[in-house]
Amino acid sequence: RKPDSDGLSMDVKRALKAKRRARKDAEVFKRRAAFALAIGCALIAKPLVQWITRNERSSARFNLPLANVSDTDPRLPSNWAQVPIVYDNSTDVESHRRFIEDEVIGPGVAVVIKDSRIPDALAQWRIEHFEERCPKSVGYLEGVKVIKEGGAFLHYDYNNKAMIQQGFDSAQESSQHRHYTYKHVEIGKFWKAMKSVEKEDIASAAESNDREVKLALTTAVSQFCGGVLSRDLAGEWWDHFVHPEQKDNAHIHAATRNLWMGVPGVVTSWHYDTYANFFFHLSGSKRVLLQPPSAYFDLHFYPSLHPYYRKSQIVWEDFSEYNTSQMQDRFPGWNNQQIQSVTLEPGDILYLPSYWNHRVETIGYESSVSLSFWSSPNESTLALRLLNRLKAIVDSQPNLSRGLDFFQGIMSSVIETAFPQVNKRKAFFDNIILHQYLNGIGQPIDLSQCNSCEAPAALGGEDSSFMRKVLSEMLSELETSPNDIKPIVIGFVLEKGINKMFFGNVIADLCFISECLAKHLVADEKLQ
Repeated sequence: RKPDSDGLSMDVKRALKAKRRARKDAEVFKRRAAFALAIGCALIAKPLVQWITRNERSSARFNLPLANVSDTDPRLPSNWAQVPIVYDNSTDVESHRRFIEDEVIGPGVAVVIKDSRIPDALAQWRIEHFEERCPKSVGYLEGVKVIKEGGAFLHYDYNNKAMIQQGFDSAQESSQHRHYTYKHVEIGKFWKAMKSVEKEDIASAAESNDREVKLALTTAVSQFCGGVLSRDLAGEWWDHFVHPEQKDNAHIHAATRNLWMGVPGVVTSWHYDTYANFFFHLSGSKRVLLQPPSAYFDLHFYPSLHPYYRKSQIVWEDFSEYNTSQMQDRFPGWNNQQIQSVTLEPGDILYLPSYWNHRVETIGYESSVSLSFWSSPNESTLALRLLNRLKAIVDSQPNLSRGLDFFQGIMSSVIETAFPQVNKRKAFFDNIILHQYLNGIGQPIDLSQCNSCEAPAALGGEDSSFMRKVLSEMLSELETSPNDIKPIVIGFVLEKGINKMFFGNVIADLCFISECLAKHLVADEKLQ
């Protein structure tokens, strides 16, 4: 073909043009492919990182320097069982209500709910979301816990200090209540620390020179940032999480909805609550260890008169250097029951019935956010109801001596009826006298100087009839409660009752329990 003026034929020009177009199309394709790849990476990056680190996060735990422990040591994760899981397959409001009542609350054991349709407003509860919604007028957050000693703490109840006020100081009290302090924290520093979880930011927010401190905040939802989150908890869906035995209440008090936030490594040590708890986990990861109420004697709880009432003396971090044998010597029976474990991820709901023992730890690499939704089944208030009834009876007696006779007689009958086997009664008194009330070096209190006490005198006439009526009412209430919480309830009524109504002195209280009750109810069985 004849060339054009530029010396190139039309065919050559077409070929060059097609080549240039192909090169341009290739460049466009590369750019589009790179853009699509970037979008894809952005979409899968977080799930991919979570998948890669899942095993590491699920096995992450406190750094206890355990040494020379046996293969059966309860502190080893390999010995933990899985908490039962139930899946929420409800399709409407009514089926969801039945699911909660029948499959979650009904069995009376701790379970984890998965696939629940958590409201959109609640699903957004993360640190960044709180920072956006908290009014700019809020400059400080009150009551932030600054936790020392490895991140483990026990809540110290300043309203329950009978033992301390009476001059009775135990080794545990003098050391453990200093594990944390409350501080007003500048809100900007708090958000920065909770988001970055860097040691420098946490220490700066805490105004501490200790780079190992941890931050945690527990507060009623109604009090956080002026109550801005309260409206997120409105609606019929929430009513299903109220225990059926509390449904007759006109409303749910706002204080039963508590917000929890903490940086990785924060540990709430072993304790139980008298309320039933739906624990909504919303951000980060938490490991929860559980034991049923039947482990009460094995966990060596503090006395009812102590600021650590409802908390176990077995703070793992404090005894990390103890081997298995040493732990058994210090806390007899501590490994009698297997521990259940679950790692909570966002969207999971843990149901804890009343009196279930639990230990909670924030794990992984980000701060955690959770919501506790407490309600009161009948057993939650049983101990206080029995105590108040007993006090009313004692107060109605003509003198203190007569009131003490009634108290001794009724408590003897309650204990004997609730624990018909002598070995059960012995375990009950062993727990109080030998495991709970300890002296300054952590040993049982010497009660050898206690005066002897006669067995309860038989009350005749109207007194006998009246006492039988009161006893029958108290036993009827106890009968409606699970057997494994009866030692907890009766112990509370006994300890609080004898201290508040009569002696007001720990040694005198224990002398009464030992000589006027245990001596006669345990018979020839020696407390040991």
